[in-house]
Amino acid sequence: MTHTISTSDAKPESGLCRRLQPFFFFLFLLCIAMTPTYVEAVEIAPHLHKNKLDNGLTVLVKETPGTKVATVQIWVKAGSIYEEKHEAGITHLIEHMIFKGTPTRAPGEVAGAIEAMGGQINAYTSYEYTVYHATLSSRNWGDAMEVLADAVLHSTFDAGELEREKKVVLEEIRMRKDRANIVLFQELMAKAYTVHPYRLPISGTAESVTAISRDDILRYMKNHYHPDNFTVVVVGDVRVQQVVDAVNSLMGGLAKSEARPPAIPREPPQKATRLFSLTEDVNQTQLALAFPGSAFKGQDAATLDVMTSILASGETSRLYTRLRNDTGLVYRIDGSAFTPRDPGLLEFTATLDADKLAPALEETLTEIFRMKRSKVSDEELDRAKRNLESDFIFNLERAEGQARVLGSFEFLTGDPREDKYLAKVRAVSKEDIQRVAAFYLRGEHLTVGTIAPLGTALNLNQAQLAKIIAKAEAAAKLGQPASQVDNAFLSGVHRFELKNGIRLLVRENHDVPTVSVRAVLPGGLRSETPATNGAFAFISELLPKGTQQLSAE
Repeated sequence: MTHTISTSDAKPESGLCRRLQPFFFFLFLLCIAMTPTYVEAVEIAPHLHKNKLDNGLTVLVKETPGTKVATVQIWVKAGSIYEEKHEAGITHLIEHMIFKGTPTRAPGEVAGAIEAMGGQINAYTSYEYTVYHATLSSRNWGDAMEVLADAVLHSTFDAGELEREKKVVLEEIRMRKDRANIVLFQELMAKAYTVHPYRLPISGTAESVTAISRDDILRYMKNHYHPDNFTVVVVGDVRVQQVVDAVNSLMGGLAKSEARPPAIPREPPQKATRLFSLTEDVNQTQLALAFPGSAFKGQDAATLDVMTSILASGETSRLYTRLRNDTGLVYRIDGSAFTPRDPGLLEFTATLDADKLAPALEETLTEIFRMKRSKVSDEELDRAKRNLESDFIFNLERAEGQARVLGSFEFLTGDPREDKYLAKVRAVSKEDIQRVAAFYLRGEHLTVGTIAPLGTALNLNQAQLAKIIAKAEAAAKLGQPASQVDNAFLSGVHRFELKNGIRLLVRENHDVPTVSVRAVLPGGLRSETPATNGAFAFISELLPKGTQQLSAE
């Protein structure tokens, strides 16, 4: 998973491109015919070809015969993490400006050329890369390739357009400050990372964007928009060699650059918990947790995806079942593994009432810490794998989804083949999950953040957080199977049998000022028949509803 910012305001402002488009495509075909260099397409998987031009540009082509749609994408290794301090937000601003005119196309005609063919054009910026993409009828892929190449290579960055587009970006920044989940996420990143640029917003700040000049943009383009940083991805009913020849004609003549991206600082290991609290004009309190995670290329990435799916993906996940269904401590809870180019995060977020923060946080951490104390069930493991694989396959249903997967895998691993990732997911074992949980899910590595309505006092400080973590660790340990419990822990357990046959287990624990009581009765699904299916679940719902002497309250 990576975080991105999209541009959706690319609209045609002139119909001139409709009259000129056949002429430019004729020139484009003429250039192909005159190109002397021949680059042979190399198949690395069925229908998937990868080529590198002489100047370092990479071409990925996936043939999907029979489909009537094609997507053309230009990926640029220019993301926000490569920005210098004074350039904050310039990558995203350039993404907006790319559609604002070239020497042969007036502002709006880049988008207009694609939309005139019934296609769609857009772009997005992430931490590691920027992507310009168009989807349209497969018979027009060549026109789309020429339009995108013209925009990416020949944008004029008109001063007037730049000032107008700055206002658009500044409004986006302002609007993001009105969205509690984005504010909370950005502060979580800023606290979880201390030196790595993941801590900085992709869009920059109002101050940094305002200060960006046209000269700054041209300098950034020279340093980052060169063949070594380009990957062209085309998916659809196309012929591979024709695509490679077209890309070679349009972009093969670009000179290599000696520019190198700035060194990205490595994030030092986190040694203590971090805590922050925000109060904003919001309606509900939100909670966010983060543990340091793995890079996408790391050996644990697939296992972390499976583990977080078990914990926090969907209404059958452990956290949703426990926090939403069983205890009602939260209105919503979910989580995911953020696995970008460099080590990412394991993120969990919840929406809840402010007065339930402490118990919700403790219960959430208890469920999280249980992952390292006991193995998951066969059912949980199989369901998580199926869900991940089905979500992945759904993303491949459309041409643009396939291209996005190919491009991101190429940028993050150097290998665009998605089947390797799926193979890793299928190979994840219970032992793998317990191993990575023990390594990553550690209290001292935790970052906790909240955002609450103005005037709300959450009363959560570092000392209280430390107690909650200790209680959660103890509760997680109590909840594990006997085979997983330390012998030293078992040695303090006293066993009694009452006259009526009830067995009582007692263990003193003076480390935490709480008492935990649990009653376990025979029953459950294993004791039910087809005729009584659901009876025990119904009974368990009724038991807390009152007795002869006590009401439910």
